[in-house]
Order: sequence, then structure tokens, then C-alpha cells
Amino acid sequence: MEQASHLLLLDAIDYGLAPGSLRTYAGEKIPAYLSAKKMSLHQNSFSEVLALADIRGHLPCHIALVGLQPALLDDYGGSLTEIARAQLPAAEQAALEQLAAWGDRTAGKRSRTLPEL
Repeated sequence: MEQASHLLLLDAIDYGLAPGSLRTYAGEKIPAYLSAKKMSLHQNSFSEVLALADIRGHLPCHIALVGLQPALLDDYGGSLTEIARAQLPAAEQAALEQLAAWGDRTAGKRSRTLPEL
């Protein structure tokens, strides 16, 4: 990550919204939003990674998070509910749109059918 200029994160995030809700945050909102309360199973370690990269002067200039509100977080990622599965194409589209916004001209050409999980 220290060599990256752009960082795109996709994760199950507890926003406190209805299951299946999809949100994209970019830039400085991400570290602040992640530290507001425990929202992700990876939050502590990931927040530390961002903080350490920042301290070392290697935080990517462009960061975005595509987060999907899961129905369950208590099982630590052990299941993919139908609500979440139904939102995977929208999450993929949000990620592709973010890549395109960053100037990746091939992002829209990479869309494909998601594999069965």
C-alpha cells in the first residue's frame, strides 16, 4: 500500500442502515468514519494500517470505500445472505465507477458476471 497512489476498499460495513444498503465514501471521510464506531470486522487492524501509512508519509492520495451493510456481522464473515448477494452487482458497479472517476478508462470494460459463491 505504501507505493500506491490509489486505494479502493470493498467491505461489509455496519452503517446502522437496512441490510443491503450500499454506500461509497472517498477521501478524508474514510479514516474518520471508520473510527466513529466499530463498523467492520477488519476495522481495528485496517484503521491501524491507515494510521501507520499516514505516519510514515505513505498514505495513498486517493482512497475510496464501497461498503455494503450486511444483515449479520456476528458470524465474522461466515455467511453471505441473499440480501448481500443481490447487491454484489451494484457494489461492483460502484467500484468500477470509482475507478473511472480516478481516470481508469478500462474500468467499464472489466465488468463481468460474478461467479457463483
